[in-house]
Amino acid sequence: MGNVYAPCQGVCSLSMERKNNCGKIIHMTLAASSDTNQKLLTLAVFTCEAYRELWEWNLKLLEANFPLLNQCEVLLVTDRKPSKPFESPTLSKILWPTDPDDFLEKLGLVLANCTSDRFLFLLDDYFFADPIGEPTLRNLLGFAKETDANYLKTNIKSRIRLGKRMKYDGRSYATLKTKKPYAVDLYPCFWKTEFVRTVIDNWPFEEHSIWDFEGKFNRLSDVMPLEKCFCYCEKDFPFEDVVRKGKIIRHAHKKLTADYGVDLTSWRPLMTRWEAFKDKAIPFTSRLIPNRLKSWLKRHVFRKKRYYS
Repeated sequence: MGNVYAPCQGVCSLSMERKNNCGKIIHMTLAASSDTNQKLLTLAVFTCEAYRELWEWNLKLLEANFPLLNQCEVLLVTDRKPSKPFESPTLSKILWPTDPDDFLEKLGLVLANCTSDRFLFLLDDYFFADPIGEPTLRNLLGFAKETDANYLKTNIKSRIRLGKRMKYDGRSYATLKTKKPYAVDLYPCFWKTEFVRTVIDNWPFEEHSIWDFEGKFNRLSDVMPLEKCFCYCEKDFPFEDVVRKGKIIRHAHKKLTADYGVDLTSWRPLMTRWEAFKDKAIPFTSRLIPNRLKSWLKRHVFRKKRYYS
C-alpha cells in the first residue's frame, strides 16, 4: 500500500488559512505529495469509515475494469483515520481531514496530493462493474484537454437540460447550463484541479458538507464564472450505483452476484421491492412537479432533511 498521510500530522503537511466570502476563517491542513511524477489521471474515491466494507470491491473492480490504471493514481479520501489497516495494490494513498464533514477540506487534500491536471471524482458505492474501453477514456481526456474543461460529467441519465451540442472525435458532448440546480453533480465526473482550487477559495457559504456543495454549487455563479462545464452524451462509461439510503440497490445486487459472486447483503440490507419502486417513482414524479411548488415543499415539508433533488 502507498503512503498514508494524515493532515493532523506535521511531517508531510502543509498548513493553510483562508477566509471565505462570509468572513469565516477556514484553517486547512493539507498533506503535501512527495510524488513528482506526472500521472495520466488521478482517481479520487470519496468514502467514510462506516462504508469501509465497500473499499475492497470498489478497488478490485476498478483494477479489473478501468483502463490505463497503471498510468493513474488512486486516492482514497475518507472522513477519519481508518480504524484498522487497509491494503490494496491499486491504492496510492489514504487521506482524511481534520473535520470529518468538511467536503472542501477533503477536496483540498486531493489537490495537495494530486499529480495530474485533472482528477476523476468517485464515491465508494460507484462500482465499475463493466469494462471501460481505453478509447473512451482517451476520448474523454482528449476532449477535456482540447476544451480546457473545468468540469466534465459522465452521467447523461441525470435530470438536466443540456446546452450546445458538439462532437469530438466522433463522440457527442454538450455544454451545461451551470446556473441550473444540479447541472453540476457528483456522479462520476472529471474536475480540473485549478478550477477546484478557485471554487474552494471563492466558496461563499458557511456550510461545507458534500450535500451543500452539490446543492448550492450553481449559486457560485454570483461570485465567480462557472464556465467550460460539459457533459459526455454517450453511454459507454457505465457504473453501478450500489447503495441508496443505506441499503443495497436491487439491480446492483443482482449484477454483482451474477458477474462477480459479490454479496454485500451480509453488510447492508437489500432494498425491498416497494423501496426500489419508490426510488424510481419519486424522481419521475419530481420532474412533473412545477419548480415553484417543488421549492415550497423543500422549504416547508423537507426543511429538516438534507433534501435537494
